[in-house]
Amino acid sequence: MNRNGMNQEAMKRFGLIVGSVVSLFVIVAASIFFIYGAISEDGDGVATKQPIEQQGEATPPPGQSGEGTQQGGIGDLFTPPNRTTALVMGLDEDGLLADVQMLVTFDAVNNRVDVVQVPRDTYVMLPQAEVRSITQTGRYCPSDGVMKLNELHSYAGTEKGHEYVQRQMERMFGIQIDYYVTLDPAAFRSVVDAIDGVWFEVRAEGYYNPMELQDLTIAIAGGYQKLDGHKAEMVVRFREGVNPYPDGDLGRMKVQRAFMQAMVEQVMEKETLMSNLPRLLSTLISYVKTDFGIDSIPRYLTSIEKVSVESIHFHQLTGSTPTIGGTSYFVQDAAATEALIYEVFHKNAVSVDAGGGGQMEAADMKVRVLNGGAAAGAAGRVRDELQNEGFQVVDTGNYDGTQRTYTRIFVREGVDGSVLEKYFASAEVEVDNELPAAYDVVIILGKND
Repeated sequence: MNRNGMNQEAMKRFGLIVGSVVSLFVIVAASIFFIYGAISEDGDGVATKQPIEQQGEATPPPGQSGEGTQQGGIGDLFTPPNRTTALVMGLDEDGLLADVQMLVTFDAVNNRVDVVQVPRDTYVMLPQAEVRSITQTGRYCPSDGVMKLNELHSYAGTEKGHEYVQRQMERMFGIQIDYYVTLDPAAFRSVVDAIDGVWFEVRAEGYYNPMELQDLTIAIAGGYQKLDGHKAEMVVRFREGVNPYPDGDLGRMKVQRAFMQAMVEQVMEKETLMSNLPRLLSTLISYVKTDFGIDSIPRYLTSIEKVSVESIHFHQLTGSTPTIGGTSYFVQDAAATEALIYEVFHKNAVSVDAGGGGQMEAADMKVRVLNGGAAAGAAGRVRDELQNEGFQVVDTGNYDGTQRTYTRIFVREGVDGSVLEKYFASAEVEVDNELPAAYDVVIILGKND
């Protein structure tokens, strides 16, 4: 092969790698998941034009094993964290309601991507500190903090909305989110068109809604066909009209998930990716807002090539749809949610080696104890017991996230958390290098303790 041929081949190789990175963390983690069929037809976004300023600092819950930015020598520039998690939001035409919300997490140890769909109507009770933070800026927020999850971004405003949603997701699921991605409605159509459409099996009865849905009249026949951006929009936005889904928005989410899977399969084909890469990059630059910077790409180059369509897994929360105060909500099944979050985020986490090189003595460990589901007063009792054993318990409190069945112990790397396991009925130790600086260990008590 001549030199020019080698250069062209090298350029193709580089383009494929960069395109794959963009595909995973933006297309797969954003554009594909911006199925803004959930875009509100029945919610009223409340917002002003004033940018919101953050009041105070909310402490995020401890993250999962081995996650967060690794720091160190030059080798770390090309080494991804064990896990990277992004919050993906699809916004409405006004950039207010976040009607598509998903958690996309990349497990670099197992080269696996998991996508968790979170229903737009999920019941939320925002902590009073967050309510005050929003209202102090002059924006409206329900005084009791009760709302649908998709409304939070609107109440907080376009400048800081993603921060409030990110913190709420962290509280709800007890995880750490590293990045956010938001898109406006035009992105969905543009991305579908940028990959030259998506082949998809439309249900036999098709989709028809003769009434204009915001800016869209839905009319598409059934059958296997190639959907451009406009037709894809009809499929993923349909909910009411001729032959509506019996289970409403949950039925629509199932179709959205099927469309995502079809789109992922097409996007992840190398020929499709390479032939459409310029249009994809242009579309992403034009429509995507994220704090995942191009400087982060090198850390994922070696891992991304190991990810295939089979490596990407989709999940949806399960629960009920009760009417509360005259409003229909989605209320997640707590046990099923805990099991799903454990399966996705924690099951394959890198645990502390019980024999493994903890250099810190008990008296030097700065410990925080949070009650995440145990009986009232459990955090205080554990504090007293640990202090009697020589541990330095800095403070105690209640955990804001989903209630836990078993106890989880988060430690910094180099801290031998196994010495704490014996004090609990069922505990799991995990490394988290992004614990708040005030602590070396954070213990979240489960109801078993």
